[in-house]
Amino acid sequence: MFPSALPRSLRTGLAALLLALAAFAAIAIIDHVGLRAGRRLTATLFSPNSVATLMGVGAVFAVMFFSQAIQRAGGAPRLDRMDLNASLSLAAAAVFAVALALTASRGGIFATVVGLAVLLTWQVLAQGRRVRAIAIVGGAAALLVVIGVAMRSADLTAARLEHLDGDVATRKAIFDAHWQAFLASPWFGFGLGSFPIVNQLIATTENLNVLFDVRATHNLYLQWLEEAGIVGSIVMLAWLLAALWRVGRDAVRPGTIGALARATIAATVVVLLHGLSDFAVQ
Repeated sequence: MFPSALPRSLRTGLAALLLALAAFAAIAIIDHVGLRAGRRLTATLFSPNSVATLMGVGAVFAVMFFSQAIQRAGGAPRLDRMDLNASLSLAAAAVFAVALALTASRGGIFATVVGLAVLLTWQVLAQGRRVRAIAIVGGAAALLVVIGVAMRSADLTAARLEHLDGDVATRKAIFDAHWQAFLASPWFGFGLGSFPIVNQLIATTENLNVLFDVRATHNLYLQWLEEAGIVGSIVMLAWLLAALWRVGRDAVRPGTIGALARATIAATVVVLLHGLSDFAVQ
């Protein structure tokens, strides 16, 4: 998946892409706090949950770049001696954490924490005895999450957690209705992108109050089954596993190549885990 020696141009391109995403997140935060003053950050994606997935992925890669910078520094960093790469990575991680918190996405925050745990644990195993460096990185990542949640979005997140039971019941009603739709055409589904039409066709007087304004099943895997059927879902699963297998072979390698592969898998965990309750992939 990755070349044996990562070219400087590729490293620069990946770092530039991450910084561009961090700039997007920073502008979204400013727009949300200063101009829109909405309840949850949506940026230009019109869905706070989709933004949460994107910010979670960004946070994973930012923490990976920071951990690599710390390793190159000998595992005992000092804030007054951090190089430019470490400083930019840490700043990007902070921006992603704040943007994630402002989405108040319960699933997004949970999936990101799990993804970071996967990455940091793997980094510990990959870097052998340099546990001190990774412990510092883990502490910094936890601190960023705490800082983000402590912002004004904390009250909103807490309020949404209080309504978790009601939201679970709503999601269950959506899942039940679309599971029955899947059973009506299990092998080949109704076609990719068919959700809006299927959703209208299965609406009844009992579930109309739940289905009338949804844009997806809020479950990636159920929507795969409904739109592509068992056959199409198996094809997509096989493609995903093949891609992860190739990345996984690089994940055991040392240096930036291995770290990028581990971050890719951890970011995939974020996306797939959040896909259990939301629809960022769609």
